[in-house]
Amino acid sequence: MKTLVITNQKGGVGKTTLTVHLAHFAAERGARVLVVDLDPQAHTSYSLGEFDSGVKSSQLFGKLDAASVPALSEPGIRLISAGDDARLVDVPRAPLAISDVYVASIKAIGAGAGFDLCIIDTNPAKDLVQVAALAAADYVITPVDLEQYSILGLSKLLQTIFGIRNTRNKNLTFLGMLPSKLNTHSPAQKAALRELVKAYPQFMIKGAAIALRSSIGEASSERKPVWQLQKTAAREAGKEFKAVLAVIEDKMGGFNG
Repeated sequence: MKTLVITNQKGGVGKTTLTVHLAHFAAERGARVLVVDLDPQAHTSYSLGEFDSGVKSSQLFGKLDAASVPALSEPGIRLISAGDDARLVDVPRAPLAISDVYVASIKAIGAGAGFDLCIIDTNPAKDLVQVAALAAADYVITPVDLEQYSILGLSKLLQTIFGIRNTRNKNLTFLGMLPSKLNTHSPAQKAALRELVKAYPQFMIKGAAIALRSSIGEASSERKPVWQLQKTAAREAGKEFKAVLAVIEDKMGGFNG
């Protein structure tokens, strides 16, 4: 099972949108996908509620029988939910060793439940939850909202990612930063993108950006990927989004573990 973490230390950057669309895209491409929502806001859990496994995210930090996560016999999505998970908010205050329990849980599920891909959506904070997610991952992507990003904030995030790789997870691959909610008609956003590329040329996902499209918001409200909406604008947005997701698939060498 390949494990991909989608993370940033700021909220509102498009993590949930990317997580949900990538899960649907990978399933449509023939993968059995496990989604883990580690954000107490539980937006991913809301969007993917129909695929709920009945297992709560906080259970991954405790004694979890991997067999309690129902396997998928064919391509599809299974969710480990943060919805109504009161214990998840207590995890950041737990001892650091609990992150090792989380890593073991992810590995046990990967070995026993037959999933091809695990996508982990994290909370927007530098804490034990983010550390645990990165320690268990093979890959990590950082969506960046060009209205909100700051060089300083991204620098701290990169320090966290590469710090985990150097100390706890030598196999962690940073796929790069992905511009999100890009307003292609905004000179200010285009300038921000140029600044971002100039500052971090080696850390960008080249040739990929998620454009700001109203139909993507509509799709989120309907709990669907944008390409399933029956509107011309949504179909165009879907083509754009799928092109970005195909770049991610290629950088991962495919979705199947």
